[in-house]
Amino acid sequence: MILGEQLKVNRQQLKMTQQELAEKMHVSRQTISNWEVGRSYPDIESLILLSDLFSISLDKLLKGDREMITSLKKKSKMEIFYRILMGTLLLSGVINIIVDLAVNKKLYWSPIVLVSELLVGIFFSIIFLAKKERLLKSWLSVTVLLLPIQWMIQNSVTKGQWVSEYGVKLSAIWLMYSWLLILLWRFTKIRIWWLLTIAGLLGLVGNYFTLLSTGTVDSLPTYFSNFIANGLSVSIVTIIFSILAIANVGNNKIDEWLFTNVRNNGSN
Repeated sequence: MILGEQLKVNRQQLKMTQQELAEKMHVSRQTISNWEVGRSYPDIESLILLSDLFSISLDKLLKGDREMITSLKKKSKMEIFYRILMGTLLLSGVINIIVDLAVNKKLYWSPIVLVSELLVGIFFSIIFLAKKERLLKSWLSVTVLLLPIQWMIQNSVTKGQWVSEYGVKLSAIWLMYSWLLILLWRFTKIRIWWLLTIAGLLGLVGNYFTLLSTGTVDSLPTYFSNFIANGLSVSIVTIIFSILAIANVGNNKIDEWLFTNVRNNGSN
């Protein structure tokens, strides 16, 4: 009996719904459903908890499910990658501090690197460790830390008030852009080609407000007078995506794969 079937049988024996099991496992109901039908597999911590809940040994739980064992091996590789990444960031931070002190006799530019590495570390830690809503939580960390990093760069290295003049406006523009796409990706079933089309259209809007905020253009006519430089390439790519969406290239197979392996798992 494969793992998914065992989970369903043991859950039903305890007269638990998928939602009730999900609450005990601290995951979404969709995650339990994915486990039971074999779309995805629980990690080792979840397996241990399931073993305790069902009063069944791990050996018996995993016996005969080669795909599950393969999945665990892949997750072990991901854990190795995560540890190497964290170790590299830590070593890089120490080296940067030593070099900065040796050259400038004080911490000059290294705090910027350290904060940037901290942002990368937090981002990947959330993706690797979070049980639910990994995409939302990881991008929330970027949103929260983006402006502090800009302030640190301004105060440590550059002169002037470019963060208050440009940084806040530009951050707001592109954070709104990215959050809108993330929320569409997470909470709707919009097809990938249409999502990319919307991304292109919003990119043109974001580009216009970016140029407007920095004083590069002062109106729409000015923007369109230099359209070849400002937005032609994005427009061409957007048109290509819209054609692919209308033609339904991939016959929805791409979206089915994304919903099974990426989009649903991103909410786990």
